[in-house]
Parts: sequence; structure tokens; C-alpha cells
Amino acid sequence: MTVVIDTNVIVMTLSSRSPYHWILQALIQGDLALAISSEILLEYEEIAQKLFQSELLTRSLLQTIENLPVLRKTNTYFNWQLIKDPDDNKFVDCAVSAGAGIIITHDKHFNTLKKVEFPKLIVMTPEAFKVYFDEIQGNL
Repeated sequence: MTVVIDTNVIVMTLSSRSPYHWILQALIQGDLALAISSEILLEYEEIAQKLFQSELLTRSLLQTIENLPVLRKTNTYFNWQLIKDPDDNKFVDCAVSAGAGIIITHDKHFNTLKKVEFPKLIVMTPEAFKVYFDEIQGNL
């Protein structure tokens, strides 16, 4: 299963005390594939640097992402402009380019996608995705 993860979620997966740490573990174990574009990786870097104020922690995050067992690096060829916030459109474009069906985020701007018939993308909070992921894992 390939997912796109918004920056607000990816940074919360890093701490082992975070309720979202399981997402990072699933990525590291190869149970999830992360779709990512150069634009998203740059945003991850920018936000991590501001948040952690540590070059070492930021580099560690980026190396972890680059070394994931299932990483789908994409080049986006279309700019769908489906989200009001221009910074969020890169996540939609990446999901479409990579064939990822799910965007994991807390950002309410993505709720617009629920009204869009094509491209069909599912927007889930990390909490909702946990329930979905557990159900799928239980069915395997």
C-alpha cells in the first residue's frame, strides 16, 4: 500500500513516544510504501530544520526516508491545483503521479478532495489510517 504523508504527520512519527510512531515503523519494516517527490522532501527538510533546530536530526530524518525499503520517488507532471493552499498541492500531485490512494494528514484543506471524483484520493487522519491499516493487516 502506497501512501503520501503530509509534513505535519511525518515529523510527529519520529518520537518513539508519539502515538504516530507506528507509521514510521511500518515504513521502515516495508509494510507501507512512501510516495515522495523532490518538493515534498524539501518541505520535510525545511520544517524539520525549523522544528528541531538541529542539522543532525534533520539529516537523520532525511537519511531514514531515503533508505526506506519501499520508497516511490515520483516526478510530478501535472499540477492539479485541487487544494486552496498552494503548499498542499504538491502532496496531491505526488499521490496522483505515484498511484498512491491515501494521503495521511491532519490538514483540513485536504477535505476538498472528498468532493473530487477524479483523481480519487482518500484523505485520512493518522488515527483513521491506524484503524484501516490494522484491519488490512488482520486480513492478510
